[in-house]
Amino acid sequence: MRTLTLAANKGGVMKTSLAASLAVAASLKGERVAVVDLDPQRSLSRWHEARVRETGEAGKPALMPPGKKRLDELKAGAAALDWLIFDTPPGAAQITARAIAAADLVLVPMRPSPLDVEAIRTMASHCRAEARDFLFVITQVPAGKIGKTMADGARGYLAQMGPVAEMEIASRTSYPNAMLLGGVAGDADAAARAEITALWGEIAARLAKPGKK
Repeated sequence: MRTLTLAANKGGVMKTSLAASLAVAASLKGERVAVVDLDPQRSLSRWHEARVRETGEAGKPALMPPGKKRLDELKAGAAALDWLIFDTPPGAAQITARAIAAADLVLVPMRPSPLDVEAIRTMASHCRAEARDFLFVITQVPAGKIGKTMADGARGYLAQMGPVAEMEIASRTSYPNAMLLGGVAGDADAAARAEITALWGEIAARLAKPGKK
C-alpha cells in the first residue's frame, strides 16, 4: 500500500479538491483507495457524504474516519488497500506533521503568487526533517499569458527547494462546483480530467521508481 499526504501552509490552494480528484482518478484505474479527512473543517468528509448520497458510490474511494486511532494504526488497518490518501489542515499542525511522517509521498499544492511561494519553505522543511519524499504542484493558475508568467516564476523558485510536478492545475470553477454534489471536476470537464489524470500519473510513476517504499 502507498500513502499520499496532501499538506500546505495556507488554505485555498485546492488541497481538498486534489485529494478527492486524485482518489477518484485512482479508483477509476482499478486501484483500491481510501481517503482520511484529518482537517477539523471536514470538507473532504462532507464531499464523501454527498458522493454517497448522490451516486451511491461508497467505496470508490472509501472514507476511513480517523477517530482516535494513531496514523500508523490507520495504515495497518488499510493493508488491503492500494492507496491511502490523507487530507490535512492548513499549516504546521501536529496532525499534519504526523501525516507527513506517515507518507510515502507528500503532495504540496500552492498558488503561483509570491506570498504563497515564500510560505512554502516551511512545509518543505517539515518534509525534509521527516526524510519524506515530496512534490510541489502549482494550482489555480490563471488563464492566458499572465497565468503562464506567474506559473513559470513560481516553478523556477520552487525548483530551488525541491521537485515540482510537470502538470499544473488551472483555475477552474468546475473544481469547487463539483465538490458540492460529491463529484469531481473531471466528471464533466475534460480539461480538468486531463490535468488530474496527468498529475496522478506523475505521482504513481514517482512512487514506482527504484528505491521508493
